[in-house]
Amino acid sequence: PIQRPEDLAAEVREFYRLFRLDLMEEGVYAARRGQIHLSLPMTSAVFDKIVGAVECFLTRRRGLIVAHC
Repeated sequence: PIQRPEDLAAEVREFYRLFRLDLMEEGVYAARRGQIHLSLPMTSAVFDKIVGAVECFLTRRRGLIVAHC
């Protein structure tokens, strides 16, 4: 359970680590500091891949996310 600000920070870091790993599994890289780089030359297929990877994470980890909310 979250009882002080430090607890929340630890929870967020653990979820983000899992998020990064799941994104990498789908072929999308996110930097440790929380950045996903986008640029104008990227195609809509690349953006769709990123959106799909995030959706996959939310679907795959739904139970874990709901349990911590």
